Amino acid sequence: MIAASSSWLRPRVLDADAAMRLVCFPHAGGGAASFNSFHKQLIAGCAVVRVQLPGREDNWEQRPARIVSELTSTLLDQLRPLLDRPISFYGHSMGAIVAFELAREMRRCGLPLPVYLFVSGRRAPRLPLSHPPLFSLSDDHLIRQLRIMGASSLEIFEKPKWREHFLPTMRADLEVSDLYEYYDEAPLPCPIFAFGGIHDETVKHWEYQVWQRETSAAFALQMLSGRHFFDRDGQQALMHTINARIGEFVSHAGNPWFKNNSRIKSNCNERDIFDIS
Repeated sequence: MIAASSSWLRPRVLDADAAMRLVCFPHAGGGAASFNSFHKQLIAGCAVVRVQLPGREDNWEQRPARIVSELTSTLLDQLRPLLDRPISFYGHSMGAIVAFELAREMRRCGLPLPVYLFVSGRRAPRLPLSHPPLFSLSDDHLIRQLRIMGASSLEIFEKPKWREHFLPTMRADLEVSDLYEYYDEAPLPCPIFAFGGIHDETVKHWEYQVWQRETSAAFALQMLSGRHFFDRDGQQALMHTINARIGEFVSHAGNPWFKNNSRIKSNCNERDIFDIS
């Protein structure tokens, strides 16, 4: 197990009046700073909680995980105090798998589930890896692949000391994603909204559609501008959709049902499946 000397959760602002929290899980090698702009882009009534996984930024001294269960076990304990109000999850790439498995672990423990599960940049959990594992590539090949995927700030890898500092965490995260093992369970009762980059060469359109099998509620797939990492237009479209869905839920915050219901309930009572790409 990974030692959890301090919380991995980074609330951006005080959220005493928030009707919902959006917990954000980063991509491989990414940290809580990946979501620094989210608090400005989210609608009023929703507070962002950024997840800082071990081995990066202010958690760089902690050993990075190599299997997803090492992450979900600690995150489950740290998330419990935040369940005093509804939450939703957003995860990109590796973060999508962490968010998905955490939601399933919450169900096993009988905890309130996320209202919405937003996932991007990751094939559906039940699908096997369709390309050679990235975590085992040589340094040069891995950096070249990250550039193809549209990753930014790759100039830090041009210096050997930064490669030595950042690549081990990147490889550990990619190992979590590449070697992830799916175990069949009942679909989650929360709606799943999947997002993919139109020009992403690592995940095919149909691989996103299979996320539909992981929910018994609503499902939607939206293809956005950009590659594995969305460009500015794609990011804006992502936030527009997230805000629209959360806005529907937050608008009920003044209703007696919202205040008194002890279980988080989805707005979607029927299984709606649609593609808005």
